[in-house]
Amino acid sequence: MSKKWLLAFATPAVILLVGILAIGGRGGYWRLNALLSWLDGPLASMGIVLAGVSIAYSTIKKRYDRTLLVAVVVLAVTSVAPFKARAGSTPVPAAPVQVARNLIMVTFDGVRADVFWSSNVTTARWLSENGVSAEIFYTVFPTVTYPTHTSLFTGATPEVHGVQENEGDTMRIACMRLETIMQLLKSQGFRIGVTGGYFLRNTVIGVGGDMVEVGMLSPDKAADHAIAFIERYRDERFFLAVHMAESDSMGHLYGDSSLQYRAAIEFQDRQLGRIVDELRQLGILNETLILLTSDHGMMGNKHHNVIPLCDVLCVPLVMYGPGLKKGFKLESATIIDLAPTACYLLGFNPPRNSEGLILFPALDPALQGEDAIASSWNETYSYGVSLIRIRVVFKVLKCYLAVMTVALALIIISRARRKQ
Repeated sequence: MSKKWLLAFATPAVILLVGILAIGGRGGYWRLNALLSWLDGPLASMGIVLAGVSIAYSTIKKRYDRTLLVAVVVLAVTSVAPFKARAGSTPVPAAPVQVARNLIMVTFDGVRADVFWSSNVTTARWLSENGVSAEIFYTVFPTVTYPTHTSLFTGATPEVHGVQENEGDTMRIACMRLETIMQLLKSQGFRIGVTGGYFLRNTVIGVGGDMVEVGMLSPDKAADHAIAFIERYRDERFFLAVHMAESDSMGHLYGDSSLQYRAAIEFQDRQLGRIVDELRQLGILNETLILLTSDHGMMGNKHHNVIPLCDVLCVPLVMYGPGLKKGFKLESATIIDLAPTACYLLGFNPPRNSEGLILFPALDPALQGEDAIASSWNETYSYGVSLIRIRVVFKVLKCYLAVMTVALALIIISRARRKQ
């Protein structure tokens, strides 16, 4: 291949990489990573198909350039080569501080951040006013229930845990292979309870949940199970996962701008209020860490296989409990950060293989001092940016190779036709 060809192929790659390195902030890289994940598969498939067509067509016509054929094969193979994501744990620069006794993780399925915050969610607003919230909080891509919940409970991205679809066997294997927050807390003597969708059964395989009430549960039924669990284990340390799916169902049926979708969100908020009231009546609200978020958003009536702009990637976040600032608005946070942060406030290091960051800006300075918390955040945040930047660079290169495969295949076909 001539220098002219090499220059033509290399120049766009250099421009792309310089642009990527110039992006500021973890949030920008997080959105770009999701977009590239969405593009990668279709581009690679198109490249493989067109490479095969170009080779077959030029061979049939007996008019081909061997150098170009070798080049298109190399590009095609390289574009689909598996990228092994780094699976190391994020550093923990400060020792965990036990300020919370219990942990409750609540997910409202399929809730967009903007619709959530414009709804009448009185319980969530009270929790946020007395705790921490984020108007824009990022989930992972694919924006599908099983992958996102696996990330929530492990602190790992889908590149690490391998769950890409709503596949129970894959999720079960991932939750056994990686350490979940359930496994970690069970080993420390916590009571473990899960209630909501069937998939939650996969998260407690090998853990032995003290309460596993899953199925096609309405939000009020899930809240009933949660309240019963809290009453039973109120004198012990416990972890409780509560999943409410009516918002997702109404979103699929009626769309994200419908009254039914908003009503489902508000109904779920009232059920969360029942759980909060139970904690208050038992006198354990202020020693319980409550995390509320969603697994994915909704765009129209879809969230699966759509362009991952803010409609599906941005979800609400509310954090309430001891050790947190009051009324603080958090930025640059993602769903993989919740397990490490919760563990830190419960007195433990994050789950093994967790890639998430401990959200030090949300912590009360009284825990370790303002300077220590700021220093810890700077260290972990820089690490988090560098990790996602490396992932983005590799994905850009893969997408670039796929595009170049398509371009070269079309050139080969065009040349074969012109020589007729």
